[in-house]
Amino acid sequence: MNQPALGGSLIALLAVACLLQSGCRRAPSTPEADKIVTRHFQSVSKEDYPSAAADYAARFFQKTSREDLIGKFTTTKTVLGSYKSHLIFGRQQFQDAREYGAGTVAVLQCQTTYANYPAWERFTLLKIPGDAEYKIVDHSIQSEGFMK
Repeated sequence: MNQPALGGSLIALLAVACLLQSGCRRAPSTPEADKIVTRHFQSVSKEDYPSAAADYAARFFQKTSREDLIGKFTTTKTVLGSYKSHLIFGRQQFQDAREYGAGTVAVLQCQTTYANYPAWERFTLLKIPGDAEYKIVDHSIQSEGFMK
């Protein structure tokens, strides 16, 4: 989670590259991914980190353990302060993106307000055909608070 978030221009470049590849097409926007991110922040606001971690896909935990993720939530609260609010200011969705295979990929960019510092967070979510809802497959957070 402490990885720097990608800038908007890089995301736009990745989006264009994805669209140029065969088997990747833009999907219609849907509020389903927004709902998962909002639920994530609701869990974080209550310090219910196991519930927040439940919104992450099994493939996320191939690189980061559940305990490490929960530790990062705790560190975020310690450094940035308690969660206050978030605003989703960027959304992109793709169908059958090559990196993830069959399914819908949603990339959401958020401006998040914490008690001590603001943050910019980027969530990549995946909904595989047959799954009930999206799952978070990548999450990065950038804040000046982590630089101090």
